[in-house]
Amino acid sequence: MKYPYMEHQAVVDRLHGVAVPDPYRRLEDPDDPETRRWVAAQDDLWRVHAAALPGRARLYTRLAELADAGMVTAPLWRGERAFFLRRTAGQEHAALHVTGPGPAEQLLLDPSVLDPTGLTTLDAWQPSSDGGFLAYQISRRGDERSELYVMDVRTRRVVDGPVGPCRYSPVAWLAGGTGFFYVRTEPRGVFLHRMGVPADVPVFSRAGVASYGLEISGDGRWLVVSASLGSRNDLWLADLAGGRPEEPDLRVVQEGVDARTALTVARDGRVYVVTDRDAPRVRLCVGDPERPDVWKDLVPADPEAVLADFAILDGTGPSRPLLLVTRVRHAVAEIGVHDLGTGERLGSVPLPGAGSVGPLAVRHGREAWFTYTDHVTPPAVWRFDGRTGETAPGPVRAPGPSYRTDGRDPATTSRGSRATGCTASRPTGHGCRCSSSRGPVYTGRDPRSCTATAGSGSH
Repeated sequence: MKYPYMEHQAVVDRLHGVAVPDPYRRLEDPDDPETRRWVAAQDDLWRVHAAALPGRARLYTRLAELADAGMVTAPLWRGERAFFLRRTAGQEHAALHVTGPGPAEQLLLDPSVLDPTGLTTLDAWQPSSDGGFLAYQISRRGDERSELYVMDVRTRRVVDGPVGPCRYSPVAWLAGGTGFFYVRTEPRGVFLHRMGVPADVPVFSRAGVASYGLEISGDGRWLVVSASLGSRNDLWLADLAGGRPEEPDLRVVQEGVDARTALTVARDGRVYVVTDRDAPRVRLCVGDPERPDVWKDLVPADPEAVLADFAILDGTGPSRPLLLVTRVRHAVAEIGVHDLGTGERLGSVPLPGAGSVGPLAVRHGREAWFTYTDHVTPPAVWRFDGRTGETAPGPVRAPGPSYRTDGRDPATTSRGSRATGCTASRPTGHGCRCSSSRGPVYTGRDPRSCTATAGSGSH
C-alpha cells in the first residue's frame, strides 16, 4: 500500500529544555486544504483495503443488526413532566423527549433537525424545577464550545440565549425558573444568569480549578458549589433563603482535603454527603446544613463494593421513608434498600439479572427509575415502587422488536416460579425480608406474600 504523502515541517517545541519535533503540526488544522487532501486520501486507501477483507460484509451486517437496538435513558422528573433521551435504530444522535402532563410522548429537541448534516450535538440539558423551562447546550463540528439556550417547554420556543460561552456546564435553576447558575469558560468561574438579562453576574471563582460542579436543592434554597483540583475537590454550601443569589454566602464543607466529595440537601432538611474521604470504596454520610463540615456515617463503606449512587424515597405514605443505595460489587450492580433515618439495610431492589444500572431518578418521593443493561440486554428503563417493593419495566421503553439479543423480553426476567426455601421473616414496617440463594430480598408490604425467584434474588 502506498500511504498518502504529507510534507515534513521544521517545527520543534522546547519543553523543559528538551527539543520535541512535531513535523506534522499542520494536520492539527482541520480546515487546511492539505489536511483535507490527506484525510481524503487516507479514506480512499482504507476503502480499497477494506473491500478485500474476507467476511467484512457479513460482520458489517451483523454489527448493524446489533446496533439497531437503540437506547433510552431513565426519565428525569420535574413537576408532572418527564424528560429522557431516546435514540432509535439508524439515528446518529439521541433526541430529547418529554411526557406530561398527559401520557403522550413528544419530541422536544433533536440535533439532526437542528442540523441535518449531523455535525451538531446536544451536549447537556437541565429542566427547571417545575419543568416549564429547559436549559440546553449544543456544540457544532465537535468543537465542544457549547451555546446555551433556554426553551419554553410548553410552546417549544427558544426564549433566551445564547448564554455563555460554556463547555458541558452544569446548570442550577433558581426557584420559579427566573434564572440559573452556570459555569463560563471565559472568564472561568460560576455565573448567575437572569432570564432575559444580557449581563451575567460573576458569583464564584478560584485559581487553578479544572472544573466546577453545581447543585441546587429541590426547593431552590441550598446551592452547592464544587471545585475540582486534580484527584480532589473543594466544596461549599450557601443558603439562598432571604439573601441575594448574586452574593451567596458560601460556607466551607470541604477544603484542602485529598478526597472526592458530593453533597445535596434533601427535603427532610438533612445534608447527604457521598465521599471517599477515609473510605476508598465510598460512604454515605448525613449532617446539618447549619454545620455542613460535620458529618456522621449513615451507610458505611462496604469492604468489597463501591458506592455509586443513592436516592431518597420519602413519599411512601404510612411506611417509613426509604433510602436506595447503588453499589457495584465484582462488576455487578446492586441496589440496596435502607431505612432513611437509621441507614439499616432492609433488603435489595429486585433486578432483571447480573448487569449494570444507570443513575437513580425519583418521582414524587415514591418511585425510583433507572436503566438496566447486561451483556445481552440493551438499556431498558425499570421502575421500583417504594410503596409495594415491586420492580417492573417502565413505560419508557427502548425501540425495536426485541430488547435482548438472546430474544428474551426483560419483562419476564424479574419474575418466575416461587422459590423453594424462601421464608418470610419479621415485617419491617413497609415490607418483609425473605431468603433466597442470593440473600435478603426486599419485597411487598405483606410478609405472607413474600416470594423469590430461585437463584435470582427477585421477588
